[in-house]
Amino acid sequence: VAEGGDVRRFDGTSWSDVELGHSLFQTHAIAGTGPDDVWLLGPAAVGPIVVHYDGVAWSRVVIPGSPVSIAVNERFVAFVERFAGETTATMLKRPAR
Repeated sequence: VAEGGDVRRFDGTSWSDVELGHSLFQTHAIAGTGPDDVWLLGPAAVGPIVVHYDGVAWSRVVIPGSPVSIAVNERFVAFVERFAGETTATMLKRPAR
């Protein structure tokens, strides 16, 4: 994630811009388990947006609440929210890969 929230990809030689397919998106958090499993979280005019890259394409993921952070592993995706001094996490079980 570059300054300003733009996403860039390094291919081992050079950096290139990544098109996320959503013009209102600005990245604030990134997590993943590999090149075919990348998750981005960011605010937008319409509320928080999460997108997932499966190695082929980016797709928007509808999630509950208003997360401020994201974490992933092979079994779960966790979205962390903070409200009125409280921190909560929503964990979603991932389908088998």
